Amino acid sequence: MQKRLGLAGIAFGALLLAPGPADAAACRDVLEVFATAVKTRARDDALAQLAPIADACPEGIAAKARHAYGAMLLREVDDMSARGAGDDRIRPLVEQAAKHGGLWDAWWRLADLDLRIGRYAAAHHSFRQAIERLDSLAELPADHLSKTKFLRNRAEETYLLASTAGQGADLKAPQDVRCRCGCCHATRRAISVLFGNGSIALGPAARRELDALAARLRTAETPVIRIVGHTDGRGPDARNLAISKRRAEAVARYLTSAGVAARYDIVGQGKREPRPIEQTDIYPRGAIDILNRRVDITWDPS
Repeated sequence: MQKRLGLAGIAFGALLLAPGPADAAACRDVLEVFATAVKTRARDDALAQLAPIADACPEGIAAKARHAYGAMLLREVDDMSARGAGDDRIRPLVEQAAKHGGLWDAWWRLADLDLRIGRYAAAHHSFRQAIERLDSLAELPADHLSKTKFLRNRAEETYLLASTAGQGADLKAPQDVRCRCGCCHATRRAISVLFGNGSIALGPAARRELDALAARLRTAETPVIRIVGHTDGRGPDARNLAISKRRAEAVARYLTSAGVAARYDIVGQGKREPRPIEQTDIYPRGAIDILNRRVDITWDPS
């Protein structure tokens, strides 16, 4: 299980360092009020001080104050969760920690809350925010690569689910997410398209993905495109193998008709290679089956 980065160690001494001489006194005064509010978990009082801090203090100190406010809220969320509070009670605090605190961890938690109730587009947006904010840290955590890989996988999964559920009209493909780690730049490129239960027909979301892919590949030197069909884990092996192969063939035909001149390596795996998904218990019922009814397309970038 991925462990998130706790922010309880933010030191208030760092906030109370003397800022520039012009507004030093005003900045110190408002920071002292803010620090007292955070230490006593007076949420409304702490939030009310963020704007005065932004006006009186340098941006670096104001950013630390926002992070301290977010960390205070997440500590309270942890305490409430330990006492058995439901998602509906902790959600407002997580939203505040993400919106006002700007913490990557808060965006991750917010994404999880949306994922659990099938709000896939909202979850995708929050996972992307988590990636961007984690990647923008001045000092990256030691496990930055593994966290970024996990979040990018979640962003792709929620993108696929949102597109299939008709929630993803304004979403960007996960490949557009930028990051500063090697996990974003594999030697092979890959996308997936999903299929309906028992179906070999390309739905609207799959066609949109393949149209975008064809536009990229028509002008690229792509000698071999590997297309691998998969199914969910239900039903007999022989039937699943046949369906998966026909799904892969349908994708190859579509790309060929769209003008992609390449050699296609077409494979059907049936249910033998489910999508590697971590912490599956957070997904709504049936979502894992949806993600496994897929065709994976890989190629070497030119």
